[in-house]
Amino acid sequence: MPSDLKLLVERLRDQPLDLELDLDPRQLQLVDEEFDFTDRVRGRLTFRMAGADIVAQGDLTARITGRCVRCLGPAAAEIHVPVTEVWMHGPGRDERGIAADADDLDLTRFYTGEVIELAEPLRELIMAELPDRLYCDPDCKGLCPGCGANLNTEPCACSPEVRRQRETGREPDWKQTLKNLHLGDSGGSERT
Repeated sequence: MPSDLKLLVERLRDQPLDLELDLDPRQLQLVDEEFDFTDRVRGRLTFRMAGADIVAQGDLTARITGRCVRCLGPAAAEIHVPVTEVWMHGPGRDERGIAADADDLDLTRFYTGEVIELAEPLRELIMAELPDRLYCDPDCKGLCPGCGANLNTEPCACSPEVRRQRETGREPDWKQTLKNLHLGDSGGSERT
């Protein structure tokens, strides 16, 4: 597939087209504030005609790195992206020639010429599969909320009293004091 990621419709008229993809993430403009795409995007897609419409099915795989949400250490994940896309022939109108509803246009892809741009649809599909949270390990113990120790690699350095409070579910004294603090127009005073 060319680096500009275009599909020529004429190649589908006689038979389906299988494409093996091996793309640099920059080709798809894969950029995210929380994650880095560290390997090539790979996959296999099959394109076929369904009347005048075009259907693509297959899957993609991308690899990301970022920070673990529990311990803030490095984390990596592989993203599996199922692909089922349809490009309807026409300028965004239904079978009666009436312009499609704006809500429908958001979920439907259209094509009118002999070339279909693939980069943006593939980018959208991959970005939609990014995880909400990334973990270095599903069993990551995270950081101690008291001393900040990474509990995966070192023991908690909190005092025994603070550890007991945490184990029993009792809030530390400073949290209780903060909850009892009433901030008003005068700058703040403790409740009695």
